[in-house]
Amino acid sequence: MRAALPPLASRALGWLRSGRGAAGAAGALTVAALVLCGCVSGSIAGLPAPPAVPATSPTTTLPDLAGVSLNGVAGQTTTTAAAIGPGQATLTGTVSGPQGAVPGAVVEVNRVTRAGNAIATTTTNPDGTWTVAGILGGAYRVRAWRAPDLSMTTPTELFLSSTETRQVQLQVQAYGGVSVTASVAPDPPVVGQPANLVIELATTSVDSQTGVVRSTGVSGAQVELTGPSTWALESPNPTITDASGMASWELYCEAAGSAPLAVQVTGGSAYQLSQPTSCVEAASTTTTSTTRPSTSSTLGRSSTTSTSTTSTTTGR
Repeated sequence: MRAALPPLASRALGWLRSGRGAAGAAGALTVAALVLCGCVSGSIAGLPAPPAVPATSPTTTLPDLAGVSLNGVAGQTTTTAAAIGPGQATLTGTVSGPQGAVPGAVVEVNRVTRAGNAIATTTTNPDGTWTVAGILGGAYRVRAWRAPDLSMTTPTELFLSSTETRQVQLQVQAYGGVSVTASVAPDPPVVGQPANLVIELATTSVDSQTGVVRSTGVSGAQVELTGPSTWALESPNPTITDASGMASWELYCEAAGSAPLAVQVTGGSAYQLSQPTSCVEAASTTTTSTTRPSTSSTLGRSSTTSTSTTSTTTGR
């Protein structure tokens, strides 16, 4: 048995069956609309369910492109090298030392660029003059040396225009022979408290290829510490320098004030030490007594008895 249609649906179906021209077409559209909106009851099949889609998990693994090969491209590899010439600029000047003009000195003209450094060298004339012509403009460092005794440790820096002629006067210092450097701790020494003095005995010379001043320790040399009698020693004096040219003493300052020391090299010269230059009293609030070993000696005279000194502790 058919299900009864609602009145509106029955009327529309009648119009459709009558086929009355435009009215019949309108009726057909009406019926379609009724079916779509669910106004017509009856057994109408529903849409099928959507197919199941398997769940996927996101991945962050990057592709491996190690095995991908790329074809070569046509071209030519070029490099930019630093250059100092040819150009239209000139540097000229004189090299002077402690004794005046320096003949036979090496002058190094170093043009500094982003691509690197370009260097030209020349030698001074008998009157100490020199010239480097036909170079490019730019930033320059200029220095001079004469092995084994004269050098500049700091170059002259300048900027040269492309067509400029610049006068550059270079001053070298003397190096060579034996030198003594010293270090003391504490600095300055405190009256009545032990101090350690270390010296380095070395020979210095100027490298002929680079102009660098090099120092080499003198080993096995006998050195003697000399100075005012306000110093008391706790170490052998004289002593011998080690493989590095070093020697050391432990000593006490017995009075405040000026206390310069010197080192006498056996068979050589005496060298005034740059430090220590003086001793200082310690600010104190508490006084304690200490005794130095009986083996101590005073510069300029020996002591075979125990020497008591008063040391102080610093307080605020």
